[in-house]
Amino acid sequence: MPNLVYSDQEIELVGQKKLNSPIKAMELTPDNNFLFTGDKSGYVHKWDPQKLISYKNEKSHSEVVNDIEIFDERYVVSTSSDERIVIRDFDLNYVNEEFLFEWIFSIDISHDGNYIISAGIDKKIHLFPFNLDNCINTIDAHADWVNDIRFCDNSKKIISVSDDKQIKIFNTSGSKANKDITAGSAVKNICFNPNGEIVACGTVEGEIFIIDLNSFN
Repeated sequence: MPNLVYSDQEIELVGQKKLNSPIKAMELTPDNNFLFTGDKSGYVHKWDPQKLISYKNEKSHSEVVNDIEIFDERYVVSTSSDERIVIRDFDLNYVNEEFLFEWIFSIDISHDGNYIISAGIDKKIHLFPFNLDNCINTIDAHADWVNDIRFCDNSKKIISVSDDKQIKIFNTSGSKANKDITAGSAVKNICFNPNGEIVACGTVEGEIFIIDLNSFN
């Protein structure tokens, strides 16, 4: 298989595969043993990431899968524009689901696996117990669609970004933002460094914000 070249250095391309449906979401286990993807047709797939062999796939949603999260190599949680959060076990057997009446763009699982947060077109953040039994807290977070959300600070806080150009940090049990940063355009993505102390956010106009979460304590 040919190697990719970037900045005059060769990078080994371990695998490549063309699927029948566009991929919108994916998550790799920390040990690199499994890759989960969600596609435009609503399927969640479980892969061997080295050989790109499909172990299994299940129809989890009626519309595009927008986000996938995994917890402790036991559960796979997906969400979709079909307004549902679906929990499956690691063999993709059905466990539970919740219907939210709004498109959901992003979900996350708390560090201890006790909670799930979701957000999307309704501009709010919803906090659930992991079994999805009754919403514990709803935060009126933004003035426009919420594009990405993540637990941070050992799940004591939530960071969210939105088309309203805002990056906000909330207490998980609270209702008002502790801190907010205004960007020049819609903010789409959140990612963390390995220890979870530094977060990067990106906008549609190419701005990147690097935030030290320790400064918000």
